[in-house]
This record gives sequence, structure tokens and C-alpha cells, in this order.
Amino acid sequence: MTKCRTLFGVEDRKLVGARGKRKLVIFVNRIPQLVVFFITLLFLFCACCGGTAAASSKTEIKAIFRTTPTENAVTQCSIEETQRFREQTTGTPGKRALKVCEREARLPENQATSDIVSHIKVRGWTATAHVREFGDNLEGQILKVMLIRVGGRWKADEILGFFHLDRDKLIRAFKEVFTSPGSHVSAKFAACIYAKLRHASGEEITEYLFGGSREALHELYDRCLTESPSVP
Repeated sequence: MTKCRTLFGVEDRKLVGARGKRKLVIFVNRIPQLVVFFITLLFLFCACCGGTAAASSKTEIKAIFRTTPTENAVTQCSIEETQRFREQTTGTPGKRALKVCEREARLPENQATSDIVSHIKVRGWTATAHVREFGDNLEGQILKVMLIRVGGRWKADEILGFFHLDRDKLIRAFKEVFTSPGSHVSAKFAACIYAKLRHASGEEITEYLFGGSREALHELYDRCLTESPSVP
């Protein structure tokens, strides 16, 4: 009986109490480790979610620069481009930019093309990307484009400039226009334009091509007209 009292009685309760205190001390000592553990889990969870969201955004951004059949291409003008971007790419200010964009989207040469998109950087509701042009008169040029997220979807917002500018290709594109059937551009005027494009800075060429109203390009033409008065 004495042994039983020792085992199940007062002495046993003291033993259990001492063990309980030791367990409590061990648990308290481990709290910092548990906090670090749960913070790490939370960080990994957020990183996983963030990575998934970023991957989804990159896929959506790449799709913006992939021209599809006519009906979808026309829709892209209003859904996947902002007013500023439309004005830049059409050279038309105001509401007419949308109509010009839709008209150009119906042209055969503007259908079923896919620009190469790389170096996509997403920062919250804005993003930048490098877009290598394909299938138009800027083929081979690499543009840096700003995008914004509006109404739950990404839209091309602004052409920031050239990441890579191939002047030779750009001049050849102008030559194709100036020498196309029906063109009345003189060789002297064309040579003036080529020379100025050759020596212009990347920022100036960006303004010539994507200045919205094309005012800078018209001023370039006017300078060459002045220097080449024989142009019809």
C-alpha cells in the first residue's frame, strides 16, 4: 500500500507536476523557433502565390502582342491598348485613334503576326517588356513598352523607346515606302531623310515614330523639303 500511495498518491502528483513544469518550460523555450517556422511557411505560401500571379501576368502580357484573326485583332484595339498607346502607334490624336487602329487591324499584313516578348518585369499594377517587332515595317527592332493593369486585365500603355535600334533596317523600311509604286519622293529628299535618321538619337527617332501626332516627323520632312526645294 505504501508503494501504491507513493506511485499513485501525493508523491506521484508531485512527479506529474514537475514533469508538467518541465514540458511547459520546453514549450516556452521553443516559441521563438515556432514563430520562425510559421513565418517561413507564410513566406513560402505568399511567394508561391506571388509566383503564380506573376507567371499568369507574363502569359497575359505576351498574348497582347500576338495578333489573331481580324475580328479579334480589331477587338484588341479597345480591350488591350490604352488611348495613349493607340495614339502613339497610329499617329492619330483623340477618339479617331481607335478607328484608325481598327482599320489598320483589318489589313492583311497586320494579321496573324506574333511579336517576341521578353524581359517582362511586373511591379504591382505596372509592367515593362521588351517587344521585338515582327511582320511590319519595324521588323527586327526591339521596343521597350510600358503596360498597366486596368479592370483586372493588362493593357499596353506606352512605347518608352528602343531597347535595340537597328538603323540600317529602319532606313530600309523608309526606302521601301519612298520607292513604292505611286511614290513621288525625289532621290534628294529621300537621301536627306536617310542622313538625318542615321545621325538622330534614339530618343529623337522614338519621337519621330511614336510621337502621337507625328509632329516631330512632319518637322523632319519640312527640314528636308527646305533643303531639297526641287521636291514636287
